[in-house]
Amino acid sequence: MRDRFGSMPSSVGYLFDLAGIRVKATELKIREVRHSGSALFIQFDADAAPTVKQLEHWSGVLGKRLGFSTVGGLEIRVDTKGLEAKDLVKMLKKALIGG
Repeated sequence: MRDRFGSMPSSVGYLFDLAGIRVKATELKIREVRHSGSALFIQFDADAAPTVKQLEHWSGVLGKRLGFSTVGGLEIRVDTKGLEAKDLVKMLKKALIGG
């Protein structure tokens, strides 16, 4: 699958469809989503600092349980190792769109 989120396995694209994140991409200023090994990386546009600031709270809340952390200034990393698809969808909805 290749779209404005970059290349990702179709299964990851499907999860993002389920979580409703593609619909919110412009609002969230998501530039790219990529999957590498057992991690999902979500990169934001350079002017998305407020969005990233809002996510810092979830970095602390979810970090110990799910490996959610900020990487650099405008990228977050989600550790997906051992995470079931339904749990990943729930976590992404809660962290990114408040669902």
